[in-house]
Amino acid sequence: MGRCVVKGGAVGWLLGIDTATRRGNVAIARVNDSGTLLEDVHLRSYEGALDHAERLLREVDELLREAQVHPDEITAVAVGVGPGSFTGVRAGVMAAKGLAFSVGARLIPVGSLETMARACQHPGPRLTLLDARRGELFAAVYGGDGAVLLAPEHLPRSVLPAWLAPVPSGVLLGEVEDILLPGFVLVRSPETDLPGGLALLELALTRSPVDAASLEPSYLRPPDAMLSSAGLLPTGRPRLDSASHGRDERIRARASVGAFWAQLHCR
Repeated sequence: MGRCVVKGGAVGWLLGIDTATRRGNVAIARVNDSGTLLEDVHLRSYEGALDHAERLLREVDELLREAQVHPDEITAVAVGVGPGSFTGVRAGVMAAKGLAFSVGARLIPVGSLETMARACQHPGPRLTLLDARRGELFAAVYGGDGAVLLAPEHLPRSVLPAWLAPVPSGVLLGEVEDILLPGFVLVRSPETDLPGGLALLELALTRSPVDAASLEPSYLRPPDAMLSSAGLLPTGRPRLDSASHGRDERIRARASVGAFWAQLHCR
């Protein structure tokens, strides 16, 4: 049974944010009296974003206007914590934290791979994959009841069959048409190829909120900047970040998110 995500004993709105992949998702729904069902659901998504920071805030603004919801009415924020794009996951988590602090909402982390599995209706095991680039994958397996059969891992494509040995069959979810696995049938849909907003909200109803200050993304691997400085990326590849650039970027992002939520709060 899902846990109620309302504050002060009153029914409120649950906002969802996921920017772990190239598709950004924002969603909002009213939580019913029992705190276990969603009503008046509004979903927005956008494709092709390499940097979600600016686009995400605009989409949240449009979503709240569409649903006619004031930020003060948001009682909980569900956020996709990865794995996925390092910068994408970070943008979503930072925005969600900013809102939670701003309006006193509870913060609920949800895994990106689990969100994909939730959107699938197949009763058996669901292998969810996201491309981690450089011949690597983010992978996890969930049962039809949502149980974790194989916890999320970052691994080379070449070891995927051996890693899957405990789960010999099921469905394969993700944008991975080039991967063929005996016993697994590829199922393609927009909701299961990448994380989606509705499944994010549904999973949030089954979770307990966490302390916003201590919430950390689930990257499953170090960012490219750390790998590059350690000599673990191919030579000649441009470094995507540096320690000083990363700090400056985070400072700018926090200021931008803070100003945005303050503006929404005063609408």
